[in-house]
Amino acid sequence: IRVCAAEVASLSLTHQPVEVMHCLEDAINQVSAQLQKKKIILRMDIPDNQFALKGDEDAIIQVLYNLMDNALGASREGGEVDIIMREQTGKPNNFLMISVADSGPGIPAEDIQRVFQRMYSEDKVPIQGISDEGVGLSIVKSICENLGGRVWVDSEVGSGSVFTILL
Repeated sequence: IRVCAAEVASLSLTHQPVEVMHCLEDAINQVSAQLQKKKIILRMDIPDNQFALKGDEDAIIQVLYNLMDNALGASREGGEVDIIMREQTGKPNNFLMISVADSGPGIPAEDIQRVFQRMYSEDKVPIQGISDEGVGLSIVKSICENLGGRVWVDSEVGSGSVFTILL
């Protein structure tokens, strides 16, 4: 529903101060069973200063959950998922950059352009290195763009993938 609404520009997200660590903790709680089941090591590289940004708390939690869910699904049992958070200076506002790296098989170069497309029909070929049918990542893209941000992926076959959002 969020994807469809965002595509027709009718998704109304609030733009209020949001504590990002609260959102991250909520998303981690949602995937904790999957972390334990697959024995995934979760590493976080987050500076001590608290990050706050203007956005929609539920939407940011949804973005972080989908990125982590994808990383966990793509990673092999006993693998690692890394979360890296950095503030980027800009004018007139600063930005928050969050990267989620998986230890999966990586995404072939020819499939990178399809990563954020919705993949509902059965005739679409699954993408190696993506854990779901693409719905979660299309939600990430729609929400990020609706909040005035963006998302991208860096990946190499055999080396995993790094999904990064800038808000």
